[in-house]
Amino acid sequence: MKNRIRHLPLFCLLAVSCLFSAPARAQNGPGWQVVKADWGARNRWMDVTNQVRRLLSGNGRVLVNNANMGGDPAYGVVKILRIRAQNSRGQFQQFTYNEGDTIDTRQFYNPGYRPPPRPGFPGGNGPLQITRAYYGLNNQTNDVTQLLRGMVRNGSLVVQVNNNNLGGDPARGADKVLTVIYRYQGREQTSTVKEGNVLRIP
Repeated sequence: MKNRIRHLPLFCLLAVSCLFSAPARAQNGPGWQVVKADWGARNRWMDVTNQVRRLLSGNGRVLVNNANMGGDPAYGVVKILRIRAQNSRGQFQQFTYNEGDTIDTRQFYNPGYRPPPRPGFPGGNGPLQITRAYYGLNNQTNDVTQLLRGMVRNGSLVVQVNNNNLGGDPARGADKVLTVIYRYQGREQTSTVKEGNVLRIP
């Protein structure tokens, strides 16, 4: 009986710690969802919410630069990316990145995001559908599917294959390759382009 009484405070302490640790784990949840994103400096800013959602819906790291943000709102000035995000508990937080920084996409969660459709092209791609796209070398690759889907214009895709345009460098010091699996006019095809060259589809 004495042993039971002696261990009772320890049992209560463990029970209380478990009770308070559960919400802490839940707070991490599936990550942060982007509510709003701005890119710029001083009094010159542009809304890049959809652009950032698209970039962060893939895997790996995203480079913060003019190419990925879709333009330069403040020429000659070091710009900042401001992301306002919400977690699964309804809490808000602002993330700030300087131009040239990289974002780890694993801390964000944008389920089922698709870029807004372009006029005249259902789903944004029309006769061209990007099925899957990877950039890198061997097992060091970034999934750039959503990134390329957002670059489709009037049913075609033209992009210079480099780190800036494809969200960062997944294999530093190596000659990387962009591999794209796509459907054009109902026919599935694959295109592979080396770093430094231009991808053109069709």
